[in-house]
Amino acid sequence: MNESSHQNQASLRLDGLHVSLGIYPILHDIHLDCGPGVLGVCGVNGSGKSTLLRTLAGIHEPTQGSISVCGHDLAHEPVEAKRQLGYVPEHAELYPYLSCREICDTVSVLRGAQVHWEQHLKPLGLSEQSDARLSTLSAGQQRKVTMVAALCGEPAVLLLDEPTKALDQQARGYLDKLIEEWMEKERLVVIASHLFSYLEERCTHYLFLQDGRQVAFGSVTKLQQEAKLPDSSLQTLAQSYLPAYASSFS
Repeated sequence: MNESSHQNQASLRLDGLHVSLGIYPILHDIHLDCGPGVLGVCGVNGSGKSTLLRTLAGIHEPTQGSISVCGHDLAHEPVEAKRQLGYVPEHAELYPYLSCREICDTVSVLRGAQVHWEQHLKPLGLSEQSDARLSTLSAGQQRKVTMVAALCGEPAVLLLDEPTKALDQQARGYLDKLIEEWMEKERLVVIASHLFSYLEERCTHYLFLQDGRQVAFGSVTKLQQEAKLPDSSLQTLAQSYLPAYASSFS
């Protein structure tokens, strides 16, 4: 997937990305150019998956390198770039004194959204909670509110960190439906997860991270060819590319 083929579509480009939190370097020299589809970010705990998604969402600032979202540089065109992004963090990070309605109305205004967010309430089982304050909701319900906020305006790039966490079966099924719709509409979904079986069923491309460093990037076919492991599963590829993951089986 090169930039010239999808510069007018959903796209994400990282060029020499380095990220430090305080004095601690977390991500080192990440490069990728990804168009529409589903990108799975793979790695063991502590490999930098969540930090990468938080950086893509504009929460962490790179210490070096650049991020481009649909042709907009995240550092120099933050408003334009962030309007293209929807982010569901692993843990809900919302103001507890606001309601789902207040949060989503605010996000919709900021994004200039034309598609109303209320369409997502019933499929997620939130119809009765739209005006409830976040502090009164369960962890799973708060995660669903985060999803609705991320979907406001149908962003071109959707970032999902451990998307199955705290979600019931109904919400997981609806999320799978949305991922399929994003693919059909030539948008990009980025999923960070330690569940290789979940990623293998949904993703078109993969990024392997080890200790914050990019080990491999590409489609399953490309990764199989590079590893000389034809027809191998994603878990087998992970054992080949990621020493930390392989050591857990020894």
